[in-house]
Amino acid sequence: MHLSIRFIKLLFRFQKFIPVRNLLAKQFYKPEGLWGRIAVDFMAVANRPVYKWTIDLLEIKQTDFVLEIGFGHGIYIEKVAQLADLGFVAGVDFSQAMVKRAMHYNRHLIRHKKVEILQNGMQDIPYADAFFDCAFAVNVIYFWHTPENELREMCRVLKPGGRAAFYFSHEDSLRQLPFTDNSLFRNFSCEEFTAIVKNAGFAQAICHTRIFQFKDAALEGHCVVAVK
Repeated sequence: MHLSIRFIKLLFRFQKFIPVRNLLAKQFYKPEGLWGRIAVDFMAVANRPVYKWTIDLLEIKQTDFVLEIGFGHGIYIEKVAQLADLGFVAGVDFSQAMVKRAMHYNRHLIRHKKVEILQNGMQDIPYADAFFDCAFAVNVIYFWHTPENELREMCRVLKPGGRAAFYFSHEDSLRQLPFTDNSLFRNFSCEEFTAIVKNAGFAQAICHTRIFQFKDAALEGHCVVAVK
């Protein structure tokens, strides 16, 4: 994993070259093959503080049924399952490579029916109405070009009073990463995404903001926490 992080940081230095920029954009969008494994190893470490913040804001209870959208590496599914140890955790991702990896990493929890990993898009989440107590997505909403549709589907599978949390980086922070200047990515302001969440059927939505200090830069992040 440490080699992957070093390699991605090396690629970051060459983002001014369009082929490198496009490679990074594609692999952060839908990781595949060796490049995808390298990108996801990097995300698993880089996203650690934002995952912790998002999960803390979600206030997961022991008996909760929890859904993660776009789990990537899948390591945080295990951490959520430890919090909801009397409940159930499901993960949905449209990358076959990431589904295989997450299933391997969480195989012990899958075996005991505490976790389910599925390859699926957001258009039709394969769970019944009002199935989950809470749901979350970290650094995923950039790829929702019609977010109202994805959010309505998430709202459908949440119980009345269910909670959802959506983490994303501020537009100015994303500009530090030239590969995000790509048609695959859609940037949102805090106010814009909060309004979209409310229009999708959530009764309440509040946007929280925090500055994360990393070794190489400071990152401003938002987390919209919503209640159905």
